[in-house]
Amino acid sequence: MIQLYLRLTLHCKTINQINRVHIALENWMTPVKWESLYLGLTSLEEYQFLKVNERGVPTSANDVQYAQHDWFFRMNQMYAKAKTCEVAQPFLRRSQRQHVILYTCPGDCKHKTLVVCFTGLAQRMMIPLAPFLQSFNAELTDILMVRYPKGKGFRHGLEGLSDSFEGTIDALQDLLSSKLYARTVAIGVSGGGLPAVLCSLKLGWDSVISMSGNHPNDERWQEALGFRLAELIKKYQKSLNKKIPIFLAYGWDALPDVAAAEALAAILPATLIKINPKGKPVGHVSMLPILMSGKLSQFLQNTILKPTITTSVQVSPARVLQAYKDDSLYSRVLPKLTGPRYFCIGFNKTGTTTIGRCFEILGLNPIAEPRSPHMDYQHLSHLIFEYGDFDRVLDAAEHFRAFQDRPWNIWDMYQRLDGRFEGSYFILTERNPETWWRSVEKWLTVSHPKDHDKLLRYLKHLKVDRLEKATFLNAYQAYNQAVKSYFKGRDNFLVMNLENGDGWDKLCPFVGVPIPHVNFPHANKQ
Repeated sequence: MIQLYLRLTLHCKTINQINRVHIALENWMTPVKWESLYLGLTSLEEYQFLKVNERGVPTSANDVQYAQHDWFFRMNQMYAKAKTCEVAQPFLRRSQRQHVILYTCPGDCKHKTLVVCFTGLAQRMMIPLAPFLQSFNAELTDILMVRYPKGKGFRHGLEGLSDSFEGTIDALQDLLSSKLYARTVAIGVSGGGLPAVLCSLKLGWDSVISMSGNHPNDERWQEALGFRLAELIKKYQKSLNKKIPIFLAYGWDALPDVAAAEALAAILPATLIKINPKGKPVGHVSMLPILMSGKLSQFLQNTILKPTITTSVQVSPARVLQAYKDDSLYSRVLPKLTGPRYFCIGFNKTGTTTIGRCFEILGLNPIAEPRSPHMDYQHLSHLIFEYGDFDRVLDAAEHFRAFQDRPWNIWDMYQRLDGRFEGSYFILTERNPETWWRSVEKWLTVSHPKDHDKLLRYLKHLKVDRLEKATFLNAYQAYNQAVKSYFKGRDNFLVMNLENGDGWDKLCPFVGVPIPHVNFPHANKQ
């Protein structure tokens, strides 16, 4: 493992490159492989990125080594929280199909529980594989990981098994040999939540938990099936000859996940589990705080492995509708702030993520951006795209200090933000139009070739009807010119071009913060 890690990281020159390696390892390493890597590296003196001074501060020489140190610390922390015994659980990886992987320990299946796991888009169960597997007893459990097909989701089937969702369920039944096991249960996270519930209903599995699962009224399911998902759920319910414990878990502060769980509970009885770690933000990643509390293994025992139903409920449709109208989400998560805000209002792929990292380094927190656990940027963007509801988006901004990417760069949002937040600062990031177009085209057609929703959101953002160079460039240049005209002559407006070398010396005097003693970041650099 040490040689593999060194070979993979040898030529990493940027934080993005090292992060890609780490993410790939997180989704591949079993507990034994993680311990081999961590214990092996920490026992050797020459690895600078692992060293700290007497105050516990990393002595790493550059940004990549800092990222390596942070990753090893974070991974070890998560793994330690999952470790209920001193022995690394000896799961072995066995590939079954392109999207299906079995983690098993040799032994008689008739005494084991088979846990079928449906991942989200990140290809994992919200946490790295090693701490997830370490939360189970390998002698008593086999883990079958069914990975999310990027670009189309489970609703269109699994390549190599079936091109339809219902066909995939039947194919999985043949593949699993679940009758060989004492029990079969399911876990689904995010986009895998609904498939886990549906498979459990169709195949009569013993229990299922969906964590931050998607909404059953999602139009993409109706498009794929040809009818509403609720009809399929009710059909499966009727064919059941036993009662299956169904658990729906969600972060207390993630409004879309709350609404999704309650909408599903309006269709079939389920136990709702609100994840609320003493009021701390949870967001969409509802399994992570359970892990960090050291209680993930016990949580799984109490739900799917040895279910104890405490409050099986069926939520009224009126309660579901109210969840969508709940305006108190952000006030529950973060207090309202006073004082100036800092808005990065450039288009995507102009360095906006880099400016977000700058805000973070300069202490301008909390930051409202796509990766923030405190906001659902797609939900807020949807309010603008579909309903023209700027007011709720502006209300959400009351709770943040700095901002980048959607929804803050949509249409004339900068004018509305300027009107609501007096004395704030606006940064327009721009780059050469030709390189911007090449970056956007690669992002939409190479990095995410089958993600139709991403393209659709971008078309709505630019108010265009197709992915075409001339059309995109016209929209890009028109937006930049409109922003510059609006702020012309204002001292609270700054244009930054990171391609031309703009950095701390231009940003820090503008926001009134001293230049930090770290290199200027370059996030998502292509």
